[in-house]
Amino acid sequence: MDQYKRLSQDFYNNDTLTVSKRLLGKRVVRNLNGVILEAMIVETEAYIGTIDAAAHSYRGMTDRNKIMWEDGGRLYVYQIYGMYFCMNVITEPRGTPAGVLIRAVEPLQNIDTMARLRKIDLSKTKPIALTSGPGKVCQALGISKADYGTNLIIDNNITITEYKDINQSQIAISPRINIDYAPEAAKNPWRFFIKDNPYVSRHKNNSRLF
Repeated sequence: MDQYKRLSQDFYNNDTLTVSKRLLGKRVVRNLNGVILEAMIVETEAYIGTIDAAAHSYRGMTDRNKIMWEDGGRLYVYQIYGMYFCMNVITEPRGTPAGVLIRAVEPLQNIDTMARLRKIDLSKTKPIALTSGPGKVCQALGISKADYGTNLIIDNNITITEYKDINQSQIAISPRINIDYAPEAAKNPWRFFIKDNPYVSRHKNNSRLF
């Protein structure tokens, strides 16, 4: 991992909305049993502590979400539907429970391995199906609950690095997806994605750019 320019502690210890946008175009690097998987982040969602009814930290600290209170740059991995994992990057300084969900990535290296992890036959399925959703991202990168708490700044198996510079004109903004459980937060425009990138998750909100 030493050949990659990792994101710094200062990058993560920043305002969550800012980090959500700045993560677009950055590269996730995963060393999975010696195989290096790389993917560019193309879609994120912000979850902002105790002011956000959609955030896991909204009702306080639990064994499940306690990593959200740590310094930025840690991984919060949790399971949904009893089947899929989601990967969140913790933001802001210690004591402020906030994070960014990595909703979609664009595969860059060892795509065949990602397809095998996803149990997808690329001769029959378009590559865009690989990583266009948060559960797909974790499956394609081999990320599970075992990676909970990973420090992206120093870890040898998972990190996030510099890659492409995405400017404001390339970023689309919409409300977040699948947070019907928190209707009071449903309209917050805290989903960010690279315009016209085919790996962004398909959703009606993609047309709401402002």
